Order: sequence, then C-alpha cells, then structure tokens
Amino acid sequence: MRNRIAVSLIVLLAAAFAAPGGTASAAPQEEPQATPAPKATPAPAPAPARPLVIPEAEKNRKNPVPNVPEALESGKILYQSQCAMCHGKTGDGRGDLALELKLKVPDVTDRERQKRRTDGEWLYITTRGHKDMPPEKRLVDQQKWEMILYMRTLVKGSPK
Repeated sequence: MRNRIAVSLIVLLAAAFAAPGGTASAAPQEEPQATPAPKATPAPAPAPARPLVIPEAEKNRKNPVPNVPEALESGKILYQSQCAMCHGKTGDGRGDLALELKLKVPDVTDRERQKRRTDGEWLYITTRGHKDMPPEKRLVDQQKWEMILYMRTLVKGSPK
C-alpha cells in the first residue's frame, strides 16, 4: 500500500513538472481516482498437523553445553524471553499468548514427557517447529541448547 501511494505521488509530481516551461500548470487538475483496495480473500483453512518425524541422527544428538550455572542462567533468560509467552513461566503450557490465541501448548513440566524426549529431539522441535509452534530461526544452536538445559529444570518436583 505504501509503495502504491509513493508511486502515485511520483507520477503526480512528474506530471505537474511536465507542463510547458517546466513548472506546474496553474490550470485546475482533476483529482486522480484512488484505486479501490483489492477485496480481502478469506484466510485458507489451516493445514492438517503434520506428524512429527524426527530423524534418528537428530534424536541421538547430545547437548554439548555443560550443565553449569552460567549456562542454566543464560537458558533461563532465553526461555523467559523466547518461550514463556506460550509455554508459560513455569513450563505448564499456559503462557499469556497461548491462552489468548487458544493454542494447545504441551506441558513441559510433565516428568513423563521430559523422559520421552532426548535433548536432540527438543533441539529439532525448537529449530523446525511443530503444530502451532513456529521454527526458531533467530537463535544459534548454543542458545537453544542452553534453553533445553533450563527447560529440563522445569520438571515438576525438580529443584530450580
């Protein structure tokens, strides 16, 4: 829309200065008719959820970040700024954005869910996204690994 307005202004200015003598004509000009905005098309139906297939090599990846206080603190800060809006501050899947958008976000505090997933699987899901979760492309793997370390501390009954 902005590009259309900018092009219209350029065309009007060019036409005004194209009058004899190189100055704007004093004769009244007709106002250009605004181009009607295109009709909004309805949003396509959401694609059916694709099954989560994680390659064996990804499942077997080990977290290279040592489980030290500095990495956990970094992971906590990253989790709070990047994940908590949906996954919740405690990891219960009840973040403000998830509730507002009525998203189904898994509870990562569930001990069984944590046991079923390797760190490599969490990295794969974080990087590629799954269902309502978009892929994380802004963070480097080091940061994602740190978030996974922190996320592991969110299991119900774990010391934080």
